[in-house]
Amino acid sequence: MRFSAQVRTENIGDYSGLWMRVDLENGEKSGFYNSQDKPIKGTADWQLRSVTLDVEKNAEFILFGVNGQGGGTVWIDDLKIEVVGNDVPVDKMPPREYWRSLQANPDL
Repeated sequence: MRFSAQVRTENIGDYSGLWMRVDLENGEKSGFYNSQDKPIKGTADWQLRSVTLDVEKNAEFILFGVNGQGGGTVWIDDLKIEVVGNDVPVDKMPPREYWRSLQANPDL
């Protein structure tokens, strides 16, 4: 599934972006992505962003939205949820090493 939307920001201090999570019937989380590795920072005009995750047959919930961290305002418009083929790459959270390098070098 792909969640897409137009996103606009004003004075975002840390980062903003779309997020999506898939929960299974048994309460387990099967997929999560929050765009933190592809941030929108500061003030930005409307831009199309998306998140794509695999959704298993036993999925119970698909949750999605937009986040903003560090103050400021985020707007979203033209939200879409659509089924995509297996040829569309799935978004994955970067490994822990990525986050450690960001903490050591916050200007990256």
